[in-house]
Amino acid sequence: MYNFGVGCEKGILVSGTTRQVRIIGFNHDDAVDTAAGDKIGITFQFTALLPPTRPMNTTQNISTPGTWSNMTLRTTLNGTAFINTFPTDLRAVIRPAVKLSIHLNRSAVSSNETVWILCDAEYRPSPSVYVSGSATTLLTGEVYEFWTTNNATILAPSVTIFTRVVISATEAQGIDSRWGRGAVSPAHTHGIVPAFGV
Repeated sequence: MYNFGVGCEKGILVSGTTRQVRIIGFNHDDAVDTAAGDKIGITFQFTALLPPTRPMNTTQNISTPGTWSNMTLRTTLNGTAFINTFPTDLRAVIRPAVKLSIHLNRSAVSSNETVWILCDAEYRPSPSVYVSGSATTLLTGEVYEFWTTNNATILAPSVTIFTRVVISATEAQGIDSRWGRGAVSPAHTHGIVPAFGV
């Protein structure tokens, strides 16, 4: 009998290569289309970096886009070309989610996401050092169930991944494998560990 619960993994074909995804939560994310329920039933996240590494934005200065919703990386993850790398049967059941991210003025901004990267507050409950006040940080979401008990490390050492946090006009937030937070250039390429819901 298959154990279907948080932490369970499954291989899916992405661009012809099998990639592992794991269940990180049930009924966690708010659904864009509420006809099938207010919450997305299952949220999956890739277990490793999904190549290639990518920039968050095409330019260092992000004062004009200002929010995650306008970043090049978000446009790519939610674009038809990227989503079409997923299997047809999976694409048919993916449900877009309403996600919150941190704007450079420290406010929370919502956007509809078909595929997304996690915010710091979705990995750990502790607030980001770059966001003023825990209340603001927690607006970006609650910790996924998987990460409440599996938070020793995200990935291999020396790997930095992007989050949905814009720190300043020239800085985004990255997290390394040992949960160190820091400012990274949005124009530099870093890893992504996307998530999606069904």
